[in-house]
Amino acid sequence: MGWGWRGGWGNPFWGGGTYVNQYIEGTIIIDFLDPAKKILFWHGQGSGFNLDSFNKREQRLYTGVKEILAQYPPTVTAAR
Repeated sequence: MGWGWRGGWGNPFWGGGTYVNQYIEGTIIIDFLDPAKKILFWHGQGSGFNLDSFNKREQRLYTGVKEILAQYPPTVTAAR
């Protein structure tokens, strides 16, 4: 397991608290922030990416980011 730090983006600016999440090693996290509204409006993540080895590391990172961004924009489903 790995650790990820996450706080309000530019903590004093956002005024948000700081918290720690535990992630599996090899997790890539992409957050989209709206600075005008001071909110996180999309969070994407994927895991299982072996980034420890330098062999083709850039290609694995590119593939991981591409897979995560394929989930954006999120689909909206009607509440039942």
